[in-house]
Amino acid sequence: MAWTGSLLRGYVHPDVNLFHPLPNGDRGVVALKDVKEGTELVVLPTANTLHMPTQELLHSSPEDAYSEAAHFLANHAMKPSPFIATVMLLLAEMAKGEASPFATYIKSLPEEVDCLLAWDDRDKEELKGTSIEDPTGGASTQGTFDKEVAPKMQERPDLWPAPFNSFAQFCRAAGLVQSRAFHMVEENWVLNTRQEGTDLYLIPAIDMINHASNPAHRNSSLLKLNSAKTVQLGDGEASFSGFFLMKADRDIRSGEQVLHTYGDHSDAALLQTYGFIDDGNAGSSSSSSSSHQTSSPQVADRSGGSKVQAGDQGQVTGKAGQGSETKDRGAPSSSAASVGSREPWVNPHNHALVPFSLVEQCTRGMLAEAMAGQQDFDEQLQ
Repeated sequence: MAWTGSLLRGYVHPDVNLFHPLPNGDRGVVALKDVKEGTELVVLPTANTLHMPTQELLHSSPEDAYSEAAHFLANHAMKPSPFIATVMLLLAEMAKGEASPFATYIKSLPEEVDCLLAWDDRDKEELKGTSIEDPTGGASTQGTFDKEVAPKMQERPDLWPAPFNSFAQFCRAAGLVQSRAFHMVEENWVLNTRQEGTDLYLIPAIDMINHASNPAHRNSSLLKLNSAKTVQLGDGEASFSGFFLMKADRDIRSGEQVLHTYGDHSDAALLQTYGFIDDGNAGSSSSSSSSHQTSSPQVADRSGGSKVQAGDQGQVTGKAGQGSETKDRGAPSSSAASVGSREPWVNPHNHALVPFSLVEQCTRGMLAEAMAGQQDFDEQLQ
């Protein structure tokens, strides 16, 4: 909590524990006392998130608002993708050690990340015949590193010294960004349209909150607001403009885990992005602490991504994967979302792969039945 209390000037409500051990061995955010609906659980200034700024933001901000690595990548002739840029920014902060303003946050990150980027070939054999048989989409992680990352690191060994310029460190950082970053999604509430954006954010404290696939078990949502905010910090206060806010969407009882959504994903998408599958029971909701999209108004998804609402008065954001809404997914009763409850629930976003030959066979069978008695059926079908 140090990186949200003093160093980074954020706020964590005193009645929640960010690092509560869960029965399954993971960590989760748990209420220490009863928390009322609408309570601000975590507030973090946008300036204290790790993200790659746009050129416009970079030029309109003070020179020291962003790291030297961010300036280097933003002005590079071969600009990296937002994902690669965020990974490289994280590695640059890791290389600074205690000198990094994110040092305490980085120490809290897991050494191993169980998303599919970390799976070896033997593990990936288990995916054969599934919708994520090729989890990298045909791309080679080693090839991406050799072509897009290593050359830039070699240009600035002062920013990416050994061992933080290695493929092994790149894989760890990529897994952390893949499973923890929030991905902004542009949402037009007037036209009822949504468009995936490119901004990715690593958000200390807020990325500790776990995912619930079942909407009835979610009790919080993430907003990104572009307005001024003042919070009490001990005997003093801190003011900032632009911040992420995690708030309680309903009353949360003492001992209950704080849960939101990384997006309305299928089990396959959850496994591919975050390394887990959630069976829909509140007591087994999945951890991001080993692993969000947003809009303008913005909705966020966890890079996997989770979603958050955005705009001048509020944005929605989530993790860096696919997008998902965090508001009004059906008001759950307090008892329905209590930790440990068990409800029959099936992920409505799952789908099955069906071979085209089977589709063709079934279609021909139905047509044959419908055209019974007609001559030259095959010829007519052609």
